[in-house]
Amino acid sequence: VNCLDCNPGTYQDAIGLYDCKACAKGQHQHLPGNVSCFKCIVGQFMNQQGAVNCLDCNPGLYQNASGNTTCEACPIGQHQPLHGRISCINCAAGRYMNEKGAVNCLNCIPGKHQEKVGSHACKTCAEGQHQHLTGNASCVKCDAGQYMIEQGAVDCLDCNPGLYQNASGHETCKTCAKGQHQPLPGNESCVKCDTGQYTNQKGAVNCLPCIPGTYQDDIGLYDCKACAEGQHQHLPGNASCFKCNVGQFMNQQGAVNCLPCIPGTYQDAKDAKDCKACAKGQHQHLPGNVSCFECNVGQ
Repeated sequence: VNCLDCNPGTYQDAIGLYDCKACAKGQHQHLPGNVSCFKCIVGQFMNQQGAVNCLDCNPGLYQNASGNTTCEACPIGQHQPLHGRISCINCAAGRYMNEKGAVNCLNCIPGKHQEKVGSHACKTCAEGQHQHLTGNASCVKCDAGQYMIEQGAVDCLDCNPGLYQNASGHETCKTCAKGQHQPLPGNESCVKCDTGQYTNQKGAVNCLPCIPGTYQDDIGLYDCKACAEGQHQHLPGNASCFKCNVGQFMNQQGAVNCLPCIPGTYQDAKDAKDCKACAKGQHQHLPGNVSCFECNVGQ
């Protein structure tokens, strides 16, 4: 009668015995008739006796030493998507993992970023920045014409009308100066008031027209000029005043309309501050005339 080979998963290192020994935990033997077992190689484990083969470490786990009964969980900031590995992989920039044993890292959500590898958390975008995509290593500065006052922004906000921002990456917008305006959101500059307009307040959305009796012949100013004596302006928003017509006068600044010369007076020139009295031997019984009449014979 012949002796029998030890079955796979068992061994016998002595002679003359009637049974075989089971391979210890952390070992295996896949062949019959052997005098020893093999240690599980790195990346594998065995937690039972009498194993024919060791098992690969599952994804999220690793083993960097031979002959082990368990695998180690990947630490935070790392992951392992494959079976039977001897180490874990750092999370890439733009990703993170805050739990042990991860199969995959997670993308940083919009409004956050991470520039380092192997991180367990993402960083919040600073004021003046934003990030509308997932899995990014950095945040983006707000464009000129935009701002963001809060941390963790997905998108920046447009500057409101009356405000502007001429640089990128800012937390706030600037106010339009006096004499300027901005009717639209999201702009890099303000617009000077046109001729015939003004604004005496900062942060104006629209400039105001010069009122009747005033004018403005330059751009970007915060007040209007009064029409000079001998002139008038009956319409709003003008760049100049009109000269008083013949037969009229104006002896005050800022006139809306010129006044007619009263009876007994006349004015034969434009732009007059007053009227002329009819000469001796002349008369004028009507207002607003350019000359006087000679007295008739017998008068």
